[in-house]
Amino acid sequence: MRKTILRIVVIIFIVGPAGVVFTEPAEAKRYRYYCQGDHLHFGSSSGHRSRKAALRAAISDWAGFTAFEYGDHYANWRIAKNKRVGCNRDRFSRQWKCSLQATPCRRG
Repeated sequence: MRKTILRIVVIIFIVGPAGVVFTEPAEAKRYRYYCQGDHLHFGSSSGHRSRKAALRAAISDWAGFTAFEYGDHYANWRIAKNKRVGCNRDRFSRQWKCSLQATPCRRG
């Protein structure tokens, strides 16, 4: 019973007595991300001497296509969601290749 009363008081405080919704401070909006649902974009690379170079090239491939489709503001790998990365080295050529996927996001 007390929890129910507390919830009602909190709702009244947030919405306000006149039914006006208070907005969030600008600082809270700065860190919000808007993502493309569960839509995944893919990137790949091959023929690199190091894993780091192969990964960097695959991320660049992912970002390039994402920027083409949605614009530069969605092409940030660091804030992308649902990331999956796979890299391996060819046994014979000793070259690295990577493939990755992620959901594009932008800052709000």
